[in-house]
Amino acid sequence: MKPEHKAIIERAKIADVPPSYIAHELLVHDLVEAGLFELKNLHSPYSKLNEGQQQEVIDRLPKPLKKPCITRSRSSVRATSRPSKSR
Repeated sequence: MKPEHKAIIERAKIADVPPSYIAHELLVHDLVEAGLFELKNLHSPYSKLNEGQQQEVIDRLPKPLKKPCITRSRSSVRATSRPSKSR
């Protein structure tokens, strides 16, 4: 687990934030991070790339996102399968 994710999870536990909300926020963070990484590493602005080069960028995006998406989905499923604290 990424250190920044651990910090977010710990702060959320203290604030009694639902696990599904934490999973959502971490997934959004990972999506933005992966997109920015790809855009920063382009040799030209995205709009100046030809169609094939743009497709290469699009094809690279799912790889770094697969693991975080699976992890967040599993976290959400575990969170919804637990009994509520309010009972």
